[in-house]
Amino acid sequence: MPVESANTPSAGLSSPTDTGPGFVGTTTRRGVERDAGEMRLGPGNGEREPPADSSARVLAGGRTSRLSRREIAAGRRRDVTRLHLETDASLNPGQRKVVEGVSLKRAGGGIVLRSPSMLPVGVYSVSLGFLSSTLTAEALVLLRGMKVARQRHGATTLRARTDSAHLVEIVNGRAKARDPTLRTVVEQIVAERDQLAGFEIRWSPSTHARERQAGVPTADALARKAAGLGVR
Repeated sequence: MPVESANTPSAGLSSPTDTGPGFVGTTTRRGVERDAGEMRLGPGNGEREPPADSSARVLAGGRTSRLSRREIAAGRRRDVTRLHLETDASLNPGQRKVVEGVSLKRAGGGIVLRSPSMLPVGVYSVSLGFLSSTLTAEALVLLRGMKVARQRHGATTLRARTDSAHLVEIVNGRAKARDPTLRTVVEQIVAERDQLAGFEIRWSPSTHARERQAGVPTADALARKAAGLGVR
């Protein structure tokens, strides 16, 4: 599924505090909202219907009866408070700039949100500006993903996965962020975590696949698109 280019990066170093979603989408023929900053799947806009057995109840004698639309919607509202968050970031060495003697590269992030049943809820490709560190880019996209999940999708509990083992150690308090910019972002991650009823972050091995399931790009593919990189 094609994704339009990410937002144009800022002229200088991205501000760690500039993490609001700020997306405006349009609906394509396939029902997917997308624009320069996101490609989002949502209810009625590309979200897959649950498997047949999840929308049916068993009656006496083994007969089944379809759940009403109201009951299905209620189930989705309950599910949406608990989301899976997958994030990834990429730096583009081919697009650089130097600020105060520091070489910066164009950075992009990918965010994929799924329900507990692993249905896609939100898919985002976001520009992170120009950064010097992949670790900072990973932290920024994690922060943005947490904010989008809570503010836009109503999540109260998040299970996050990232391929940055060092970031997992820092967020879990087992390592320290020594870079001042990274430390600022991590402080915001902790503050955002405190807004949630539950939060867990784990390391997950990186994948260079374009899709995990048909029509749903991976966070890696979305991050590369936002950074102006081609398909692997």
